[in-house]
Amino acid sequence: MTAPRRTNRRLFALLLLYAGLLLASRIVQATTRTAPGTTPPDAPGLFLRIPETKAEGPLDREITLHVLRWGEDNHPGRPPVILLHGSPGAASNFDLLAPRLAETGRVVFAPDLPGFGLSTRRVADYSIRAHARAVLEMMDTLGVERAHVVGWSMGGGVALSLADLAPDRLASITLLAAVGAQETEGSGNFYFEHIKYAVGLLFTDAIDLAIPHFGSLDLSAARAFLRNFWDSDQRPLKDVMTRTTLPVLILHGSRDPLVSVRAARRHHELIPTSRLVITPYSHFMPFLQPDETTEILGEFFDRHDTPGTPPETG
Repeated sequence: MTAPRRTNRRLFALLLLYAGLLLASRIVQATTRTAPGTTPPDAPGLFLRIPETKAEGPLDREITLHVLRWGEDNHPGRPPVILLHGSPGAASNFDLLAPRLAETGRVVFAPDLPGFGLSTRRVADYSIRAHARAVLEMMDTLGVERAHVVGWSMGGGVALSLADLAPDRLASITLLAAVGAQETEGSGNFYFEHIKYAVGLLFTDAIDLAIPHFGSLDLSAARAFLRNFWDSDQRPLKDVMTRTTLPVLILHGSRDPLVSVRAARRHHELIPTSRLVITPYSHFMPFLQPDETTEILGEFFDRHDTPGTPPETG
């Protein structure tokens, strides 16, 4: 047998082995994948069934929304607090901050936004506006009429979308190291940013399909993060900020490596009812400075528990 024929046979055998491993990997993943909406054993928190949402409105099918809760409803005059995580992220990101807020006499809720954490992972729309509609569905299910909403990082876009969709349901908004106006996001260009996320999605899917990892490589968090920003349009948020009449606290660290402090300054310029507080900290105040963050948030919430209290600005 000639050398070229031996080389071709070896190459064919390797390709056949690779194809077999890929097929076996997909079969293993398909047979071991957790069914959508399945509640993990001994998982803490609430598992709510709510309509799946898109930016335009609810769909005619349901998803599971996982929600963590802290505190007791012993102070009816104090609206609860809803904490919205960033991307990628989960409700458990607030495990240090939320209990401290609850100790001030408030009920605190933190959902795993659709596509993240223990909520349904595969959804039709991962956008900030679809997430805002899911939060409203959560509020209806839990019987929450009005709440203080804190949006951390990407969660700030969700909070601003809530202000646009249902301002009467919000006691206040806090933008905590948060995204907002498109001009402050990355390059500031909507199309460039979306090309960036499209490339990331293609790369992630290529890795998932090309490597026979048998389920050991979980790219769901990366895919949710990329889809979150790919599906979102931050351009309308600028208009939301300029016309909101809700009290807004902008709390940002001067050493934030993920969302520049210039974004906080720009949001303060755009929101006429905003108060800007810049700390010497980073993006991760809920992790690293939960006590200081609780103190600042608590004073702001106390001021705006009662509707109609004029916001502090400057």
